[in-house]
Amino acid sequence: MIENGFLLLMYNAAILLSTALLFDNTKIRWRQNLIGIQRIFVGLILGFIGIMLMVNPWNFAPGIIFDTRSILLSVSGLFFGLVPTVIAMIMTSIFRYVQGGVAAWTGVSVILATGGIGLAWRYLRKKKIDQISLIELYLFGLINHVVMLLLMLTLPREIALRVLGDISFLVLLIYPLATMLLGFLLVNRAQREKIYFDLQEREEQLSLAVQAANIGFFDRNLITGETHISPEWKRQLGFEEDEIRHDDHEWESRLHSDDKEKTIRQINEVFVGSDNFYETTFRLKHKNGSYRWILSRGSIRRDDRGNALQVIGCHVDITEQKEYELGLLMNERRFRSLAESSQDIITLFDREYKIAYFNQAGLEFLGVGHAVVQGKLLGEIFSDNRLVRNLEMDVEQVFQYEELVQRITNWPLNVNNADNHKIVFDWRLSPVFNSDGQVEWVLGIARDISAIIETESALKKSEEKFRRIFETSGLGISITDLSGNFTAGNPAVLKTLGYEIDEYTKLSIADISHPEDVQEDMKMLEEFKAGLRDSFTIEKRVFRKDGSIVWGKLIASLVRDERGDPLFAIGMLEDIKDRKLAEEKEKSIQLELQRLLDNADQSRKALLSVIEDQKITEDELKRLAKDLLVAYDSTLQGWSSALELREQETAGHSRRVVALTLEIARSLGVEGEDLAHIERGALLHDIGKMGIPDRILLKPGPLSDEEWVEMRKHPNYAYNLLSKIDFLKQAIDIPYSHHERWDGSGYPQGLTGENIPLAARIFAVVDIWDALGSDRPYRPAWKRKEIMNYIQDISGKHLDPKIVSVFFNIIETDEFTVTADQY
Repeated sequence: MIENGFLLLMYNAAILLSTALLFDNTKIRWRQNLIGIQRIFVGLILGFIGIMLMVNPWNFAPGIIFDTRSILLSVSGLFFGLVPTVIAMIMTSIFRYVQGGVAAWTGVSVILATGGIGLAWRYLRKKKIDQISLIELYLFGLINHVVMLLLMLTLPREIALRVLGDISFLVLLIYPLATMLLGFLLVNRAQREKIYFDLQEREEQLSLAVQAANIGFFDRNLITGETHISPEWKRQLGFEEDEIRHDDHEWESRLHSDDKEKTIRQINEVFVGSDNFYETTFRLKHKNGSYRWILSRGSIRRDDRGNALQVIGCHVDITEQKEYELGLLMNERRFRSLAESSQDIITLFDREYKIAYFNQAGLEFLGVGHAVVQGKLLGEIFSDNRLVRNLEMDVEQVFQYEELVQRITNWPLNVNNADNHKIVFDWRLSPVFNSDGQVEWVLGIARDISAIIETESALKKSEEKFRRIFETSGLGISITDLSGNFTAGNPAVLKTLGYEIDEYTKLSIADISHPEDVQEDMKMLEEFKAGLRDSFTIEKRVFRKDGSIVWGKLIASLVRDERGDPLFAIGMLEDIKDRKLAEEKEKSIQLELQRLLDNADQSRKALLSVIEDQKITEDELKRLAKDLLVAYDSTLQGWSSALELREQETAGHSRRVVALTLEIARSLGVEGEDLAHIERGALLHDIGKMGIPDRILLKPGPLSDEEWVEMRKHPNYAYNLLSKIDFLKQAIDIPYSHHERWDGSGYPQGLTGENIPLAARIFAVVDIWDALGSDRPYRPAWKRKEIMNYIQDISGKHLDPKIVSVFFNIIETDEFTVTADQY
């Protein structure tokens, strides 16, 4: 639609410029300031042109049209004044109101605003209209159409944002340039009128001068050197009659240094030759220090032998003409400068379809010089007959129908080789008219849009990739506006919450959030809307359609437009119900364990009270203290047994590993309280698995990668549980660190070597031995020799080699047989 809109706006602009040129050619014949009736007539014509533009608009949407009336009315105010512009504004406003539509009043406001800006610019600027520069014209057009875009905000918000998003680039690209071009044509018209009037006045003066000898005449006797200079000759250089002597030196001394030698030589060559007339131009210094261009004509009188005797002539001040010629030359140079610096390929075709001009970018593309293309037909440059035929048909169409032609075409990357690689060009042809209004040349502009095509393709692929991620992601993904209303939701979030898509898009964040979480959600949305933050993460409760609550981790990100303004938000909702249940279960276990230990502690205090009251013997005291420790350890064994009941496939595992762990510890010299702490740690080595969901812990087959991530959290759960209980703080090494590896590849801390606690290093060997020697639902138990070979292989990598050696010595002795019955 945007490309079509671009073409329609270019077409509309072409209508405006063409009509303006026709009107200008009619108006310029008046050669005088507009009088009352003429102003009304001009206003009616301008109004008619505006209506004609509005009849051929770009229909952006029903009731919303775009054309170039804003250019016409702003330029009208600047160049034609109050009366014509007001008449044109009234006519176009009425017509736009009659056209109707949602943007009718917006269109009327654009008419009034742009016409008003043109009038204000005309009457507030100090310089004359014919002195407006191209930069000023471009700035004038830019301001007008920035105002026009701002007036789009009078439309309903959604329509206004869509209109601004779609047309701003086109408007700011085309309209200021079209305003500058139309203004430039009118400035040239004003300059031509000025020069015309000046030349007309000069001609009248010359006529009077010829009749009354009132031009700059001179009469020089070549024999005696006597010279007569007329007063008009002197006044041409700003002098009065008595300020210049009648002396030929007065002329020669005022010649411009760059002209002096050439002019004197040229005139002397005529004197010694046979010609009786000469005409030349040079610059003479004015009284004010400037130089005036002079056209000098002289008639020579000769004797019978052909010798020059006398020269009579006149001077005509042609400074204005020279400046006009210089202006034309500068315009041509400006065009060439723009064309030569352009990255687009720019060509001019004559009426024989031959190339009259080819810019540097085109030459570099073809890899040739000017001589190869200048004056050549397309068929002499390109070998692709289909390409040549299409381009020639386009050029012919412009010459015949005087209209703009656009074509998207593929050109070979290099016409001098056999490479089949193509470049995609946007090829546009437009007519160039001569002073008689006929098409004299066709201007061709070819722009490489390969990168644009590739970008569009990449964007489509990116959008498709996002769509696939959106549709197939296991995470719930939602898109909301800045008010928190859902505009889209992927299948995962719909499945999690139990909604259909048409139901979901009628809800807002507040509708599905727990009342205690709504305030934080609203605060986040306000910060998004104000652009204060780009993302946030919260854990919150969400209502499903059936009223049940789901705990979720919400990661929300703000999406901005190309200007950095907030557009909408994307939220990803991860179901963390299992983790929340595990945390609650861990807390419950911790509280229950603490309760049992508190009860045991109360028993200890009661026992101490009895001791104090009854003064029992030391042996009895030791017995009671031992009974207290047994009570503590019985509590721990109860929890260990509870875990074994939950993990049926590892029943008896704790008793076996405790016995073997203690045996290795004793062999390494551990004794006393340290041995007791190791025993308790081994007994509770998997207490952290109380926080692992049953669906993972009791899964009959191998775990997935995601499930292993959750399973590896059990040492942390154990640490959080036991570190808060004073009685078990020194037993925490095994539950927390028995999955560390000698080479640092273990978890949860990644410890290496002897940085791993000794108890954990001992237990790591025992745990592998017992686990591989036990049956599992997904595999049978390994043979003894296989387990020993495996442990030997990972010694020094996963396991402490010293402890492995002690372990092998123990299990190979007759005194210690690895059976559950003897543990």
